This record gives sequence, C-alpha cells and structure tokens, in this order.
Amino acid sequence: MKFLILGSKEYPPGASKGFDEYSSGGMETYAHAFAQALANAGHEAVIITRLFPPQKQFEKGNGIEIHRVHWMNGFFLR
Repeated sequence: MKFLILGSKEYPPGASKGFDEYSSGGMETYAHAFAQALANAGHEAVIITRLFPPQKQFEKGNGIEIHRVHWMNGFFLR
C-alpha cells in the first residue's frame, strides 16, 4: 500500500540548516520515523516536502519516495 505524508517542512530532519531560521521539530522527526516504519513493513511512503540546496527534487529508495517542491520564504507564507 502507498501512503502520502504531508506536513514535514524538510526531509531528512535538519536539511534546512543554514537556509531556514527555524530548526526541525516533531513533525519532521515523526515523518522520518513513520516513513521508515512503513517501508520496513513492506509499504511505500511518499513524502512531499520543501526543496533546499543542494538536495535533489526527487529521490526514491528503500520504499521511500521523496518529492521536494520550491517554496518562498516569508512570514505570511509559512
């Protein structure tokens, strides 16, 4: 079964260091652990998150598919 995970601002946790003033929190840690647990159980996890330099826009491996999208920084856009 395929599961979509939304709400994580970065993947893996800590990827935004130096680009975003707010560090990873509980959602990023949970999304990472949940995706790994799903993959270990034979499911496929799809994570949609923000793209930070020098990350790839798309990655797939070990049952986890990551789609990174462009975003604009700003107080009202968070």
